[in-house]
Amino acid sequence: ATSRNTVRSRSRTGKPTRQLQSAWSDAWGASDAPDPLPMPLQGLLSRPPMAKVDKLAESGHAGAKDLAAYFVGQGVGLMNTEQSTRSVVYEFMEDYAAAVERLSKTLAD
Repeated sequence: ATSRNTVRSRSRTGKPTRQLQSAWSDAWGASDAPDPLPMPLQGLLSRPPMAKVDKLAESGHAGAKDLAAYFVGQGVGLMNTEQSTRSVVYEFMEDYAAAVERLSKTLAD
């Protein structure tokens, strides 16, 4: 996904959030759609159906996959491969160790 695949929508929480564009966000963003409720009411409204959508999407249901709306940050365009949590944490640890080593050398000089 790229930043062009995202929308700012109040459809999930009632508060503007950045999420991947989906049939859910498109339906709530349509000109004839009702305005989302204020926070926390919109979250109370959307949580049960979105929980069901997420569960069905994980099992491969095509319609649910179209509706699934995932929260993302501005850096979504930087993510171009899928990585396990383990490898992400390991990469953080390696970067930290390298930074500590560089800092130690700088302080020793």
